[in-house]
Amino acid sequence: MNEKKAEEENDPECTFIPKINRKYPVDSTVSFIERSRLWKQQKDQRLNEIRKQDENKDLKGCTFQPNLVFDSKIRISWQIIFFPSV
Repeated sequence: MNEKKAEEENDPECTFIPKINRKYPVDSTVSFIERSRLWKQQKDQRLNEIRKQDENKDLKGCTFQPNLVFDSKIRISWQIIFFPSV
């Protein structure tokens, strides 16, 4: 078996040598499914942050800021006016 492997390594017709990034950390204790789940979770988190930033950009141009005070007296009078049967 070792002789066959040695022949394959020294075969002049076999010129393909893959370039493998050996510096890339691969944690073999974590399954592929778990790594995929973590990757998707991180991706979703980044997308949510980007969406929040875009939403805040849209609101920066808004200058209207209503002054809403919910006092119990106002709330009761509002209910009497709009919902008299309640």
